[in-house]
Amino acid sequence: MHNLVRSLIGGAALLAAAPALAQTAPAQADLNARLELAREVFQLCGQGSYFERRMLDQAARLSFEGSAEAARIKDERYPGEARNALRAARIEAARGLGCGEAAGPVIKEGSDWAYLELASLLLVLQSQVNAKQTDLTPEGHQLYKLGVAQLEKAYPGQLQQISGTALQLAAQRQQARGLAPVEQGIAANLYRDEIDALLADLRFQVVMLKAGMQPVLRFDRHDTGSQATGSRLAERIELLPTAAAPAYRQQARWRVLGSPRDIFVPGNIAGHAGAMLVRDRSGAMMVMVYGEDARSLPRSEAAAKLVVKGSALPLTVENVWTASECSGFEICLRFAPEADAMLEANTDWQVAQLRLTLTNDSRTAIPIEFDRAQWNWARGQ
Repeated sequence: MHNLVRSLIGGAALLAAAPALAQTAPAQADLNARLELAREVFQLCGQGSYFERRMLDQAARLSFEGSAEAARIKDERYPGEARNALRAARIEAARGLGCGEAAGPVIKEGSDWAYLELASLLLVLQSQVNAKQTDLTPEGHQLYKLGVAQLEKAYPGQLQQISGTALQLAAQRQQARGLAPVEQGIAANLYRDEIDALLADLRFQVVMLKAGMQPVLRFDRHDTGSQATGSRLAERIELLPTAAAPAYRQQARWRVLGSPRDIFVPGNIAGHAGAMLVRDRSGAMMVMVYGEDARSLPRSEAAAKLVVKGSALPLTVENVWTASECSGFEICLRFAPEADAMLEANTDWQVAQLRLTLTNDSRTAIPIEFDRAQWNWARGQ
């Protein structure tokens, strides 16, 4: 494993010299507010790859605890509405910046923090492996190397500086949680869920690009109907053909229902794979399982069903993994075309669920939930 820790040196933090935010940024902007503003600018201006947006979103979420925004809404009667108001102000600030020169410093800082988040998670992952708290399969090692390569590509010649700053960030986070320093100053058990999410995002990125599809991520506000929670940021992932997409995929337009799911591979203690439910422009709904560790799965045993209000819809499911549209994926299941009509007929459902089983043991069912607003978005409504 490429050792990031070996490359640590003292020196100025990566972001110490980051350009100051434009004057239209919130007056009392702390780190969380600045990252949230950067996320809005990225979305408004179409900046950043799927992976960069994912890392920036994670950095923003992890910086919320202890932030000025958290303190500001703590005693509000309706904290959800208070957060909505703050986000509305950030959206207006992003629009005020536009996508020209004034937005440059915000985009630069957002990009820096996205890669700093990546570096921090890679350091924690390495610490887990060194402490023998995590095993990586050959695919896991390749994903780790891919993460390091992305850092080196984005910041050539600066890996040592980024690593030093990332180590500081990891140490600050463990101190904030009252954890004592361990190997290399990083808590090996810190952010285990985030590490799994990192590897899942890297796997998703690799598989989609090999399949000729470019993932695009954005976050839309979705009203929850509650004053206490207000609205939430709903994840939207669209998969569009790349310039190098094979002929059979050049017209493909997939929208992901729910989110790509990181799953354990039965029979492989360290094996992970990905699963997702997509809807294409024709209305077909397909379940796809992907990743090198998924190659050991018995395709003939895979099954899926859509559940609404506790009952499975009476849909046939076809195993089409040999079809060209499923090239690049290990398992591909397609629901009968009546799926949309059946979901439409159930007028009062708000959340539906895919239940995917990869073996004949129904107790291993993997749930992927999606709400009605996301389904309507997938249909172009």
